[in-house]
Amino acid sequence: MVKITKEERIALEHALGLDDVKKPYRNYVCFYEEEPMWEILKKKGLAFKEFVKDSSNKIYCFYHVTKEGAKLLGVKLPKE
Repeated sequence: MVKITKEERIALEHALGLDDVKKPYRNYVCFYEEEPMWEILKKKGLAFKEFVKDSSNKIYCFYHVTKEGAKLLGVKLPKE
């Protein structure tokens, strides 16, 4: 099993909306650029990344939790 830090667990939970609820209702976190901790989670196979351009051509970096990441937290991913 993959080992994660407390901070990494909190980040995964936040991306799934588990800050105040027990059931995931989203699966993303957004930054203006790549984020080092999320890159580590990506390398561990617990997250994946995509870049999205808005209508003003600003590019955002989205990270999403993988099925493996959700399993590590003991939850299922929300339906897309």
